[in-house]
Amino acid sequence: MKKFISKLREKKGFTLVELLIVVAIIAVLVAIAIPIFTSQLERSRDSVTASNLRAAYAEAMADMISNGSSSSTQEVVCKGTSAENNGDLSGEGKDLPFGGNALSTIAGYTAEQTVNVKFTVEADDTVKAEVVNTTGDDDTP
Repeated sequence: MKKFISKLREKKGFTLVELLIVVAIIAVLVAIAIPIFTSQLERSRDSVTASNLRAAYAEAMADMISNGSSSSTQEVVCKGTSAENNGDLSGEGKDLPFGGNALSTIAGYTAEQTVNVKFTVEADDTVKAEVVNTTGDDDTP
């Protein structure tokens, strides 16, 4: 009997306290990582939206040149942005080659939307982009 008890005491392993400490450390690391991941996800959505706007602008300009018109309406898929951007799209929208209300309107969408954007060449050769209508989730600001 003494041999059996001594063998049980010699057994190596982790105590419950050690396991709880490891679980607590993992919980703290996850709590730190989730907000960072969420902000990176929002920035990537902003980048996709700005990229889609650039592509729509290029398509509109090609359409206007080939048809000789001064305006073109293009469909743009917006992936949803954070509402606090106020048209900035996390800095992604600062180099877009057009003005108008499209950028500030789109920056308020918090869900995926399909937006029709009308690009118009003004008399001073600047391009204005305006949202003419939206479809998809009705989560407009």
